[in-house]
Amino acid sequence: MGQSGNRTVILITLVSVGVIFLMLLLLYRSFITVIILLFTVGIELQVARGCVAFLGMHGWVGLTTYVVNLLVSVGIAAGTDYAIFFTGRYQEARQSGEDRESAYFTAYRSVAKVVLASGVTIAGAIACLSFTRLPYFQPLGIPGAVGILIAVAVALTLVPACIAAGSRFGVFDPKRLVVTRRWRRIGTAVVRWPAPILLATLAVALIGLLTLPGYKPSYSDQKYIPQDIPANQGFAAASRHFPESKMTTPDLLLVEADHDMRNPTDLLILNKLAKAVFAVPGIANVQSITRPEGTQIEHSSIPFMLSMSNASQRLSLPFQKERMEDLVKQADDMTKTINLMQRMYELMQQMVGTTHRMVGTTHELQADMGELRDHMADFDDFWRPLRNYLYWEPHCYDIPLCWSIRSIFDGLDGIDEVTDKMQGLVKELDQLDLLMPQMLLQFPQMIATMQSTRTMMLTMHSTMSGCSPRWTNPATMPPPWGRRSTRLTTTIRSICRRMFWRTRTFSGS
Repeated sequence: MGQSGNRTVILITLVSVGVIFLMLLLLYRSFITVIILLFTVGIELQVARGCVAFLGMHGWVGLTTYVVNLLVSVGIAAGTDYAIFFTGRYQEARQSGEDRESAYFTAYRSVAKVVLASGVTIAGAIACLSFTRLPYFQPLGIPGAVGILIAVAVALTLVPACIAAGSRFGVFDPKRLVVTRRWRRIGTAVVRWPAPILLATLAVALIGLLTLPGYKPSYSDQKYIPQDIPANQGFAAASRHFPESKMTTPDLLLVEADHDMRNPTDLLILNKLAKAVFAVPGIANVQSITRPEGTQIEHSSIPFMLSMSNASQRLSLPFQKERMEDLVKQADDMTKTINLMQRMYELMQQMVGTTHRMVGTTHELQADMGELRDHMADFDDFWRPLRNYLYWEPHCYDIPLCWSIRSIFDGLDGIDEVTDKMQGLVKELDQLDLLMPQMLLQFPQMIATMQSTRTMMLTMHSTMSGCSPRWTNPATMPPPWGRRSTRLTTTIRSICRRMFWRTRTFSGS
């Protein structure tokens, strides 16, 4: 499929370029002009394909064979049209007597806004394909819009640049006389009589609607791809062994409701709906929640399903009993945790008191350290001359008495650092003294929550233990509806038989 699409893209490109080359050659009568215009179209096409490929490589857009074909077709068409717009307007200005520079600016001012408006409109229209539901059309939106926008960008930049460069050598000068009398008459008629011309145009366009009643849409790829490719041959081989409904993409029917339909009543409605759809001519198979294999499920009657509803519950009973016993173990562990938490609460109370006393002692120590620092400062002030002499003595290190007294003065300097650090320590201890009581207040709430959880666990265990014998006793379980209906049918038959024999006996007597 991909190889066939690539061959098709190459063929479309070659044929389009050939036809455009001949048409432009007949129009402009200049090989150089045609080659330059086709060069701009080729640049636009390569840039558009590269940008779309970049988006597809990063997973931002999806790429299919149809996307590539549409991108090539739209890119060639849009690039050629916009190049013709600029070239035609330039030649028209040149023919009216303007010089090359004036003709260039006249062409750009009059055509640029038209190209921009036309390109944005077409890009927006193609981007609307992203909102379609069919997978054939949905991936075409963003890549096609990107291709048109790139064509507009190239037309507004590269084409005027080529015209500006070629106009210096007279490449884009008109080679023949452009006759605009006919188009001027048509434009004048449209302006004078817009309504009649609109009605006449609609009448001609409505002729194409005559074929609409015979239109039958088909979305089968096999009808539009070559018969000799391996994909089509594989489809043909598989169709000889499988029905067409299995080979093609199924149609999805979505049922919308204002409530949840996962209940027995709505499932019956969905089953009836599936049967009604299956009765439509042309429907080969219908798969739904009530028909997952396309046919009615065996043992899918309501009595049978109700009788089997308790099977899973019976199978899970042993595991439920084990989990109920685990609730008791979990409650015991919770009791141990509560006891530990209460012990931690008592220790935390003692710790809060100890911390508070320690903070008070630290404040007293801070005051003593401040007083000690003041006395040491007084001592240092009186002994300053001796200290200066000891620090000025160059051989103090060799004199034991000098070095020992100097070390005492160095130790006195460390008292200031100790006092400063003591202030920081006191601030931290004050903050700790504020936080410890707040932490202590959280313990009663935690203990109460754990006690409530333990109570709920024990209550759940008691409730489940009381219900467990009813689940395990077959006498309390709902009997299978199949057996109940069989017994009811047998009873009705027995009663009818007795009434029949009594009627015969009464008639004979």
